[in-house]
Amino acid sequence: MRIYILLAVLFSPIAARCQVTTSDAELFIAIKETGKYEISVDDESISSRAGRFRFFELEPGNALVTINVAGKQVFRREVSLKAGTRTMASFSTADGFKLNDELPMYADGRYALDNWNGGIVREEERPGGNNRPFFREMRPEEFAGLFNSYKKETFDDGKLRFLQVTLRNNRLSVNQLIQLLQRITFDDNRLVAAVNCYPAVYDRGNFFKIRDIFNYRITKDKFDAFLLRQG
Repeated sequence: MRIYILLAVLFSPIAARCQVTTSDAELFIAIKETGKYEISVDDESISSRAGRFRFFELEPGNALVTINVAGKQVFRREVSLKAGTRTMASFSTADGFKLNDELPMYADGRYALDNWNGGIVREEERPGGNNRPFFREMRPEEFAGLFNSYKKETFDDGKLRFLQVTLRNNRLSVNQLIQLLQRITFDDNRLVAAVNCYPAVYDRGNFFKIRDIFNYRITKDKFDAFLLRQG
């Protein structure tokens, strides 16, 4: 019981800082042509061949969007982003840059979107539901894009909040989660992130592997206590 109380004390202040606010905006861009593209929104950049680019936690207002392919700039323009809204856009050489849709990010005070342009199907909306969201497993190229964005977060608080937002409606493997956690500086913050991300892990039988990333015995003990509670 004493360990559980310590866990609660540890998680409360940091989890509070990780709460999503409706003042954020998102911009998702689909590239209709093949090739390695680099897209920048203000000072955040993502390079990928996957054709889908996701930018989270953007400031509402005018954002400068730049698109490069093979090192050549093919688009540069300011795009207006609304608070609490995911803007869906697309780009191709033939059609240029198009704004296709604006999706409200929140419903009833909760994040309401999946990892592209649909809503989360929540269990409480089905008979016998248990209030758990429906997750989609990320493809490797999607994780690569997420990881590139995540690496741009300098401080642990930013990394924690990034994970809180992006893994609400995505599944990932333990090995992928370990890659994310290893970029967090402090043991306590790694523990908080691991606990917060547990619902998004699809191979939870391997969750014990995360124990090895902690540097201190006390953190390992807290992790063990959490894992025991999961049955």
